[in-house]
Amino acid sequence: MVEINRDSKRVGQQVGDYRLLRLLGDGSFGEVYLAEHLRNHSQAAIKILQARLTRSEELKAFINEARTFRLKHPHIVPLLDFGITLNEEPYLIMEYAPRGTLRERHPSDTQVPLPTVVSYVNQIASALQYAHDFYLIHRDVKPENMLVGANGDILLTDFGIAAVAHNSYTLSKQQEGIGGTVSYMAPEQIEGKPRPASDQYALGVLAYEWLSGKKPFHGTPTEVMMQHISAPPTSFSHLTPSIPAEVEQVIFTALAKDPTQRFGSIQSFATAFTQASQLQQSSPLLLQSSPPGSSLLLSAATMTETIPPMLSNPANDGLSPHSDSATRWRRSKLSHPPLHNGPHWGKITLLIALVLLIIAGGTTFAAFTLYNTPKEAPIAKATAMPVATPTAPDVHTDPGGFYTWLTSRQPANVQSFANATLGLDASSDCTLANETYQVSAQPAAGSVILTSCMAEQTNYVNFAFQVDLTMVKSETAGLIFRSNSVLNASYLFEVNSDNTCFLNDSNLSLDTQNALISQKPFSGKTTNTLTVIAQGPEISLFVNGNFLAQVNDATTGSGQIGFFVDAMPTDQGSALANFSNLKIWTLS
Repeated sequence: MVEINRDSKRVGQQVGDYRLLRLLGDGSFGEVYLAEHLRNHSQAAIKILQARLTRSEELKAFINEARTFRLKHPHIVPLLDFGITLNEEPYLIMEYAPRGTLRERHPSDTQVPLPTVVSYVNQIASALQYAHDFYLIHRDVKPENMLVGANGDILLTDFGIAAVAHNSYTLSKQQEGIGGTVSYMAPEQIEGKPRPASDQYALGVLAYEWLSGKKPFHGTPTEVMMQHISAPPTSFSHLTPSIPAEVEQVIFTALAKDPTQRFGSIQSFATAFTQASQLQQSSPLLLQSSPPGSSLLLSAATMTETIPPMLSNPANDGLSPHSDSATRWRRSKLSHPPLHNGPHWGKITLLIALVLLIIAGGTTFAAFTLYNTPKEAPIAKATAMPVATPTAPDVHTDPGGFYTWLTSRQPANVQSFANATLGLDASSDCTLANETYQVSAQPAAGSVILTSCMAEQTNYVNFAFQVDLTMVKSETAGLIFRSNSVLNASYLFEVNSDNTCFLNDSNLSLDTQNALISQKPFSGKTTNTLTVIAQGPEISLFVNGNFLAQVNDATTGSGQIGFFVDAMPTDQGSALANFSNLKIWTLS
């Protein structure tokens, strides 16, 4: 890092076991200082985040996330420690990399030799793939976040803990949703829907910039955003004719506007980039040829996302969050809390203004969010005829059509309760027998008792969740989804014996609930098939294959699934509900 030659009011202060020596950098997320350990005099970099943790829930979330998301990889800057200042500001203690960043090594408008770029891309992709395998997306891949280690290796600044700043209640949900830096921001990230392929896009922008000496898009922040969404980048033949066409094809694949048209994983991109850089002009092409900037169609082998994403920003259909609120109080008997945090989505109408605020001060802080398990596909090979993924109906404009398409044509990722990866809670009130999950609750005088049984090893972001519910002896039962410990929030799809249903958001204790969708009637049976489709902030509900309602809500964007039943104070004996025929589809 290069020292910033200006004073800071924090210099000389003690943070943990360190004394701050000088300011190294600052930005919209906070400040980075060179610090010295008070006893052994070792040096470290300390990031003080601009997010005050004033509530006990926030403090607990920060500590839990700091413990959970320490990433250990040779190309990720290690996290040494963390804590909270006396002013309630979270801080991170990282290893100090005195050789600066890749931005300092290669200033803007500087061309980098192809072999060097290949080395950079492979090191960065290795770190990002490791993060993706831990369900983390870096939403701010840029040279300012890439440090040069003592041995010349490239190190990504630690990104696991910066998620805490994004998930803090003190930061706006809109800023959480978009994150990143405009020059390297993928189209879907601009829409507030980052995914693993967004990191690949950013690395593709970097490769383009290093090889050509120019970023692919120029102008005001608003103009750059619009170009990311709709404009093709300029061909290398007009900028750097020495770059092989095969290399351009690989980079332009990573820069595809549609994330499903990129490589199946960021490691696949790095491998293809390396191979293309080694090809001679006479060698066969690695990919199908495509005009510069067009959406390159790959072979079916690369289409790992079997369910197309829905990137449109759905308009509110009148069911705005908490528009028809009712408070329901319950005492809950809760299984173990969920483990992971998830994203929030910003409203598209605020994105431009937020980006202008974010880029006003450059930052070296990465921003992460959780996502469903990535699937890596083999690198595309030349084929006689490229095949595209079939197009699904849009769930916002045609929810019934999407439901039919999904359930009749797409195999579920989870096909039954027997799937061992679920981590189903097992207790006297949560029992699994013959692939039927039975949930029971014991009544208590004067209170509604809710028993929840969670699938503790799950963490879903975009998904369809379907199960058959039989209320053996109960008035209310249903599904829990996106149960998120960091945000202290979850959703409940509540079904009642009078053939009405609700969608509520709730705290984790499930004792205070607010109605997002109120009392929707349905044509009921003895056993009813319940389906939730959650894509970004849009949630769609179905009973017995019939669409009931949609709502846009960003209370929580990911988390565990579970099942619940209510025992009423007037119940004679245990309330009992059976859940069977579980199916879960993961959506991109």
